[in-house]
Amino acid sequence: MEEKTKVRITVAVTSLIGIAYFFLCAVPLPRQLVLKPRWDNAVPDSYPYAAGSSAPVNSLHSFQIGERYGFFDGNSGLVFAATRGYGVSVSDSGYVAWEMKPGLLQFKDPRGVVLFTSPASGYPFMDGARRFVIAANQERISEFDASGALLWERDFPSFVTAFASNAAITVIGTMDGRLFGIDRSGKEILSFAPGGSRIDCVYGCAVSPDGRNIAATTGLDKQRVIVLEKREEAYRVTWHRWTDSDFRRPVSMAFTPDGKELVFETTGGLGVYDTATRRERVISMQDPVVSSAAITGRDMLLALERGGRPSIVAASYGGLGYFRFPLVADDSTLVSEGNAIFLGIAKGDSTSLLRLDFVEE
Repeated sequence: MEEKTKVRITVAVTSLIGIAYFFLCAVPLPRQLVLKPRWDNAVPDSYPYAAGSSAPVNSLHSFQIGERYGFFDGNSGLVFAATRGYGVSVSDSGYVAWEMKPGLLQFKDPRGVVLFTSPASGYPFMDGARRFVIAANQERISEFDASGALLWERDFPSFVTAFASNAAITVIGTMDGRLFGIDRSGKEILSFAPGGSRIDCVYGCAVSPDGRNIAATTGLDKQRVIVLEKREEAYRVTWHRWTDSDFRRPVSMAFTPDGKELVFETTGGLGVYDTATRRERVISMQDPVVSSAAITGRDMLLALERGGRPSIVAASYGGLGYFRFPLVADDSTLVSEGNAIFLGIAKGDSTSLLRLDFVEE
C-alpha cells in the first residue's frame, strides 16, 4: 500500500511539473510564411479608366504584359487597360504610345489625359516620373518636363546601349564602352571608360535611389561588373569582378529600393552585391533573371526567370533558396509593395493580374 501511495505521488508530481513546463517554458512553433491570393483580374483588350474612380493617380502601379498595358490599384485591382500598337512605354506616372509612322508624341497620365504633345522624332520612353525621347539614330537623348518643355538634350559619341535613372541622375552606357552621368540640368557629372576588355560596350547599368552608387556590366572577352561610389564630387570605382558571362544583349541589373544591394544577372544565377560590406553572393538560378523585386522588412528577394518555362524564385539575400514556382505563361511581370506581390501573366490570348500577400500562419 505504501509503495502504491509513493507511485501515485510520483505520478502526480511529474504531471504537475509537466503542466507547469507547458505553461511556463514551452517554446511556440515558428509561424510559417505563406502566399495568399487577394484578388485576380482578367485584363481585357480595352478597359477605360472609370470616371469617379476612388484610386488617385499617384497610388496606381503600371504594367505591361504581352500586348496589353495599363494601371492597377494595389487594393482594388485593374483600373485601366489597353492594347499596344507599334510601341508603348509605361511607368507609374503615365504612358506614351506610338505608331510605326513618325508623328506627334502624346505623353499621357494614368487616366489617359494628354499631358503634352511633342513633335520630337524618335522613340519615347518613361522612366519613373521622367520622360525621355531617344533619337532614331540612338545617339541623342532628350528629356521633357510634365508640360512638354525641353529640359536637356545630349548627343553621344556612339549608340546608346544601356540606360538608368533616378530622381536626380541619368546614367547612360554606349556601344564604345563609356559611362555618362547627366544631372537634371543636363550637366555632365560622370564620363568614364572602364576598358580592360577586347571589345568595349556597356550592356547594362543601374543607379541607386540616392545616387551614391552607379553600376554597370561592361565589355566582351572579358566581361565584368563594376560599381562606382560617389566620393565628394567625383565617382570612383570601389568594386569590380571579372565574370564568366558572355552576354551580348541588355543585362538586367538594379539596386534595391533601400540602395543597400545591387542585384544583377551573372553566370548561373543572380549576383547580389552588398554596398556596405562590398561583398558579393550568388543565388543559384537555372536561367538569367529578367526582373527582381524586394519584399519590404524581410530578408527576401523575389525574381523572375526566363527560359522555356518562366518561374518565380524566392531567396534570401544571403543566397538561401526559399522556393521556385513555375508559371504557365508566354510573358510575365513582377512588382512588389510592402508584403504584397503583383504578378502579371500572359498566355495565348489571355492576360491576368494577381495580388498575392505574404502572411504568417
